[in-house]
Amino acid sequence: MLLTLQFFLIFIFSMQYARRHAFRAFWIVHLSYPIYFILMLLHGAGRMIQAAFTYYFVLGPFILFTIDQLISVSRRKIEIPVVNAKLLPSGDYCICYHIPQF
Repeated sequence: MLLTLQFFLIFIFSMQYARRHAFRAFWIVHLSYPIYFILMLLHGAGRMIQAAFTYYFVLGPFILFTIDQLISVSRRKIEIPVVNAKLLPSGDYCICYHIPQF
């Protein structure tokens, strides 16, 4: 029941209308992905009818997800040096920065 509810919430808040009009709710629901993974593992570990083999199906996507998260973290740490910053007469800021080459 909880796994279905979590999946339903992620699905609903991933739609374009929800992302535009309720972005904060979209963000909170999508940050709850660890709950989804934990519930999915618990669901498959039941051993009611046969031996649990859910881990084989979860392992591949979990490894890909971990690699994606590591790449995302490494990209967030790029420093962009500010070369010049000044206040314009109109009250706006002029910021000049150097874009590092990749």
